[in-house]
Amino acid sequence: MRIPILTAYPLLYALMRDMLAGVFILSLGTFFSSLAILDASSIFSDMGSIRARVVSLVAEPVIIWCSSALR
Repeated sequence: MRIPILTAYPLLYALMRDMLAGVFILSLGTFFSSLAILDASSIFSDMGSIRARVVSLVAEPVIIWCSSALR
């Protein structure tokens, strides 16, 4: 997940930028997933899309918190 950048000095907040990039990538995945669910043209696709968003809203911060606790 880390992007190698070669500099002569240490970068400020490099770990925080990597974590924010990971959050952004996870958010893009859930966004496109909810768009695909809405495109299904089913009667219950709105409820399925909302359920997928709520699950990601609950699960992603926990995953990020656990992964940052392991470091």
